[in-house]
Amino acid sequence: MNQGILSTMYVDLTQPLGTSELLDLFRSEYAGERFVRVLPHLPETAFVQNTNYADVSVHVVPDTGRAIILCAIDNLVKGAYGQALQCMNIACGFDEGCGLPV
Repeated sequence: MNQGILSTMYVDLTQPLGTSELLDLFRSEYAGERFVRVLPHLPETAFVQNTNYADVSVHVVPDTGRAIILCAIDNLVKGAYGQALQCMNIACGFDEGCGLPV
């Protein structure tokens, strides 16, 4: 890995869910988000390098009521520069991805 961030979050679920149910919830929530990809497998920084994508995956730990959420981004693109460009595009009425690598 030359660049990128792989974040791992541990959360307590408020109701019992399986991994497939939680994945479906994430897919539904992020369905309209052009730069978020919800994956059924672990994300890797290699697959987001030099892109504006955030690859997300979720996995429920059986019998614990907890889930693990993983997210991979290229912090050089998805960082401040990418956020600023994406926000400017939206504010100016341009295509959200104009000028952003995908």
